[in-house]
Amino acid sequence: MNQELRLANNPYRLQADDKKQLDWKYTPEQVFEVGKFELWFQPVYQVSTGEVLHNEVLLRWRDQDGNLYLPNEFMPVLSGAGKLSQVDRLVISNAIECLASNDRLQLSVNLSSSALKDETLISDLQRWLATPMVEARRLSFELTEGAIAPNFWAAQRLISGLKSWGCQVVLDNFASRELTLAQCQQLPVDLIKLDDQCLQSLTENQAVAKAILELSQSLGQVTAKFVTDDMTLKLVQEVGFYGFQGNHLRRPSSIPEQMPLVERLTKAKTDTLIAEKQSIWRRLLFGTVFVGLSVVAVAIGLTSLGHRLGSIVVENGLINGRVVRLRSAMDGRVEELFARSGSSVKADQVLARIGRFDEEIPYE
Repeated sequence: MNQELRLANNPYRLQADDKKQLDWKYTPEQVFEVGKFELWFQPVYQVSTGEVLHNEVLLRWRDQDGNLYLPNEFMPVLSGAGKLSQVDRLVISNAIECLASNDRLQLSVNLSSSALKDETLISDLQRWLATPMVEARRLSFELTEGAIAPNFWAAQRLISGLKSWGCQVVLDNFASRELTLAQCQQLPVDLIKLDDQCLQSLTENQAVAKAILELSQSLGQVTAKFVTDDMTLKLVQEVGFYGFQGNHLRRPSSIPEQMPLVERLTKAKTDTLIAEKQSIWRRLLFGTVFVGLSVVAVAIGLTSLGHRLGSIVVENGLINGRVVRLRSAMDGRVEELFARSGSSVKADQVLARIGRFDEEIPYE
């Protein structure tokens, strides 16, 4: 599988989202009233098979002009206004709606630190899951090490509540810096996601990375985040991670991914080849059309030139494109010209037979 996941020429290989350099001009209330929250998704793949384990739900906000904003642009405003719990509930309810509309989908939702103090979240979650009859095992919740450490007992209670309803729990951005091993062992999590610094250490100090990985594996299955290049991808596969995700594999999208990684890459390669063939035929077609039009234009030009060289053409008072002085058939000047009897003559029209100067031109 390692060779199949080489992505150097993969059309899905995209850079991280660019942060808009715009001043935030909306109040916390306007964020809910003026714009619209959107759920975006990034798949987490199983290393050994390339199957989609679940899609992590990522939040975006779009204003009334259609501009899309990332969480680091609007979440600080909402956090300062104490609106994070409201955001948590909105994301959870919308994620459950997505699960209800697609029975093959599995999602993972990030919870803020405010969720640890939300005493009614578990009971509300039970109601949300029951209404569309969504299986709780299809929904995971992610809590960061930084959010759990200062609220450990509240986090333990929340995790136990989520697990009691059948939901899975992910310990996110784990680096073993804020939680002790004893604390980690008290958290019944299903999946561990290492932070980007741990992943970076794979390329710098594999001994440290391996120690952290072994510690993580004692707590649950370990996923690597932020896979951004081929070298990191290869190391993740070799070291023994359970899952992986990152923009190098699949950039966040408004549509959740369900196709296995290898199958999607094969399809992407096929689509690229088809697009290239279509592009070649399209270029040939347009080239043929333009060549044909050029040939027709040249033929028309040559015909027109030949007609003007072999005929006398009068247009807009010009004869063969030149001003020509009229001469009478005998000495003197032209007083009047009359049409031959029976000729059709329009108003202000003069009829004359015009010939070359070297020919004898009978007067009519």
